[in-house]
Amino acid sequence: MMNLIRTLCYTACLLLSCSSIAAELSAHVDKSINKAFWLEQEGDATGAIELLNALNPHRKYDRAYIDRMLGILYWQTEKPELAQQALTNAVSSDVLPADLQAKTRRMLADILLVNGKYDNAILHYQYLIDHIPQGVDGDGKRNSLLSELWMRVAQANYQAEHWQPVLQAVDQYQTYQPALQAPQLTLRLGAQLSLSKWAGAITTVSSLKQLEPAKARWWQQQTGLYLQQKQYGNALANIKQYQRAGFKLTQPEYRTMAKLYASQKAPELAAKIYHDAITDKQTQDWMTEARYWTQARQWDLAIDAWRVTSEQDDQYKKQYVQVLLQQKMYRQALAVVSSIPQPSQGYMLARVEAHYHLADFTNAKEAAKQAFEMQPNEQAKQWLAYLEQREKRLGQQI
Repeated sequence: MMNLIRTLCYTACLLLSCSSIAAELSAHVDKSINKAFWLEQEGDATGAIELLNALNPHRKYDRAYIDRMLGILYWQTEKPELAQQALTNAVSSDVLPADLQAKTRRMLADILLVNGKYDNAILHYQYLIDHIPQGVDGDGKRNSLLSELWMRVAQANYQAEHWQPVLQAVDQYQTYQPALQAPQLTLRLGAQLSLSKWAGAITTVSSLKQLEPAKARWWQQQTGLYLQQKQYGNALANIKQYQRAGFKLTQPEYRTMAKLYASQKAPELAAKIYHDAITDKQTQDWMTEARYWTQARQWDLAIDAWRVTSEQDDQYKKQYVQVLLQQKMYRQALAVVSSIPQPSQGYMLARVEAHYHLADFTNAKEAAKQAFEMQPNEQAKQWLAYLEQREKRLGQQI
């Protein structure tokens, strides 16, 4: 939008300089126009406006020319609504020379766009597009002008959130300027995202990334689009390239990278990211790291991560005990279970298993009884039956 404002200021200067070509002005108005022009040149735009507003011409051409110049002066003095009205009057009269009429309409359209009157601006841009004279392509000026106008149409539709017309306008622009640059691609991307055109958005953001590789937003947006489309392999490749390009990953980006490694059946690499790169670990992070180490069968690291997790939140003691039992660390498992004030049946069954493997059958049977009393399910029933039968066999042998 700042580029548009600068263009408007430049256009205003050009239009003011055209005052000398007003061959059809009445003598009195021509003299006043020239005086107003020189007042503006001397930095007295307010004086020029007062001079022009004092005129009351009867000829339509004189009135239109005065309104055109007032519109320019109002814009220069930061009175956009008055500028808009004056230029609207000048354009509506339709008596200015064709070239000057087109330039005045163009400035009116630009001011409408800046003032947020998007639909009205589009109508004027479209009129200009439809009425550009043919046969002036020799130096490429016609194509250049058409591309500028279609860009304005795209910008106005974008601001008005007319997404499909944005895409159509950018396509029209591309017929005159095949190599799209960042401004046009950004408009296309915004429209594609709003219309959920994910495949097209991936292509567009890839082009933006190639044009502006130093902008992190394009890398991040492409990763996000790959994730949205469940293209996890592409997402992982993109975030790795992003890191190799010299960007420092944020903590959320490291978490995403780890999740992507896990999705690609590389839990050890996922766990290493949590171990080495996640510096603000919360309980959930410790649990995730522990789970990845477990999947990677890195038992020492898994046990350590589960220990920290369980120390932060008691609900994870169950997983910690299970890993200890799996690794035949029975005494450590018993110590964890003993630290729980009111162990559930699951913990009691873990105690049964630990005592049994330590050949402490008396305590194993006692724990099995407690587990069965808590809930007479099949697992508790089987343990209790087995231990009682074993005790009976040993008694018969004696």
